[in-house]
Amino acid sequence: DWDLQVADITQVNAVLPTADRLYIGVTAGGFSNPMVAGASRCGVAAVNPDTAALQPFDPQLSRTTFAANGRCGGAVTDLALAGGRLWAAGDFHAANIQRRAGLAAFDVRRDMPLEWAPEPNRPNLIGDSGVRDLAISPDGPGGRTVYLAGRFDNLNGEPRLNAAAVPATGAASVRDDVRGWDPAPNATVHSLALSPTGQRVYLGGDFARAGGAPRTRLTWVNVTNGGASGWQPRPDARVTDLAVLPDGSVFAAGSFTRIGATPPAEPQEVRLGLALLPTINRLARRLQR
Repeated sequence: DWDLQVADITQVNAVLPTADRLYIGVTAGGFSNPMVAGASRCGVAAVNPDTAALQPFDPQLSRTTFAANGRCGGAVTDLALAGGRLWAAGDFHAANIQRRAGLAAFDVRRDMPLEWAPEPNRPNLIGDSGVRDLAISPDGPGGRTVYLAGRFDNLNGEPRLNAAAVPATGAASVRDDVRGWDPAPNATVHSLALSPTGQRVYLGGDFARAGGAPRTRLTWVNVTNGGASGWQPRPDARVTDLAVLPDGSVFAAGSFTRIGATPPAEPQEVRLGLALLPTINRLARRLQR
């Protein structure tokens, strides 16, 4: 009987389950706000994972700093949770009327927006975030790092091409906040994921170069400076999503039909781990580390 009651015009882009909440990143088509569980929610909704009852959490992620005619617009494409904080990426310019460039963070214990507000740009659309995916590093002596990926050419005024990293705390909104990590993939990165140890950052997208070396659409780079690894599965078309299991196995999804060439120096086993997904007509394969 579990029914989220998502309106027909509402598109669900991201789902993030927790013990007591299910967070949902949404966008709406037409001239209406996204509708979840019978109520309007701008960008992100939270429901009870057992009953689908709507929770009061409502960060109001909007394309404008005020909701024109009651409409919020905007879209959330990815969500991440760590240490009692929720991070969101997508196409929005405000969170609870506070200016944001497609990136925002919230204290989920108090359901309050945080000051965290990095500012990427997208080529030819200055001020409009091109971040499509994000990942949070494990906590360590230097605190957590947020890795960002998408289509942009600078972050906080610092040159960064389609991938960058900033601290998970503070405002993270000035040039000095941008980490030295700089793999510079030469085309859009649609997805990124961290290895279980946090020492590898997997990138998937449209690029032909990353980490300073030729790399086709899927690779991993190191977390220190973004330098290239020898891992080269070479999918023959776009990679749109990635997931890494606790044992280090990688799931890649996209529009490719061939994948798996690797150099002898780092042999990999390629196995079919997911089937053709008929609803989106995409093939996914499991790649051993």
